[in-house]
Amino acid sequence: MEPKGVRRISDRWMGEPVEVIHHIQQGGVLSVGPTAGVLEESDDTGILLSITDPQRGSVEHRFFPWSSVITMAASVG
Repeated sequence: MEPKGVRRISDRWMGEPVEVIHHIQQGGVLSVGPTAGVLEESDDTGILLSITDPQRGSVEHRFFPWSSVITMAASVG
């Protein structure tokens, strides 16, 4: 349990653009790839990103369990 008043770094980035480097499994092959989006939620199970598809103009919500996340960085610029 975290001390009162202490926030996880992922919680500080809520509502901000981030890039997540994560495991991807396709066709039985495990690889690594990036996904950029806005951090919507973060809890003990993982993170939820809003990802905008520029070609369609639609927004998709994608959940990443912590076990698949390698790194997460706040987007700069």
